[in-house]
This record gives sequence, C-alpha cells and structure tokens, in this order.
Amino acid sequence: MKSGPMKVLITIVTLILAGILILFVGSVNVSITNNSVSVKGTFVSGTTIPLNEITSIEYVDSLDIGARQFGMGTYKMASGTYKNEKFGSYKLYSYSKVNAFVIIHYDDKILVFNQSDVESTKKLYNQIKQIKQIKAE
Repeated sequence: MKSGPMKVLITIVTLILAGILILFVGSVNVSITNNSVSVKGTFVSGTTIPLNEITSIEYVDSLDIGARQFGMGTYKMASGTYKNEKFGSYKLYSYSKVNAFVIIHYDDKILVFNQSDVESTKKLYNQIKQIKQIKAE
C-alpha cells in the first residue's frame, strides 16, 4: 500500500474508533457550595444556579426526558437542552440507565440531573435540600 492510501485508512479507522468511544463515555459532575449548585456534563457547557434563585427542588424516580434540542445523547448519558411536555425547554444532565432525577426550578427555568446510581442521586438531592433550608433560615 502506498503512503497516501495508508494515511486515509488510518484516519478513517481512528475516526470510527473515536465515534464508538464517545458512545460509551461521559459523566455528570455536580458541585455544591454554600452559595450555588453547579452541574456539568461531558461535551456540553455547565449550569450554575445561586441557591437564592432556587424556587423549588424535587426528587422523582421516573421522567420522560423528551427530545434533545441541543446537546448530546449517547448510550451512557444525555445532556444539553431538552424539551418535553411537562417542562417545555429545560437543561438536562443525565445518565441514561438511572431512573432517578433531581429537578431544580429557578428563575422560570428548570434543571434536571442525576448521578451514576439511584443512591447517589438521592444523597445529592438531600444535600442540596438541606443547604437550601439552612440558607432560608
């Protein structure tokens, strides 16, 4: 094989492997401070919400996430701007196989996220709820 066709073949194989890899990678990272909640997902920009802008927070064990408007959806996760009948347009950072969600309503917007398992999602919900209650006192 000549050098030119070999480079093309290597490029094609690399792109295919990278595409396959992207289907199975990704994470949802949540950080909580005394003043805000920040959620970031792989390949999409994050969302930071000041605690004083949170109007309500809830935990649900099922949700129709609807359709992606902008962002990514893979075998492992979904993140970006989504739209469903319940919320309209909203931000989502979610592991695909986890049926547990934290929903934060703020400034006429909605943020939905979860963690890699149900227990971690519940724990995070309780932490945010507790910090929000302390700040309200």
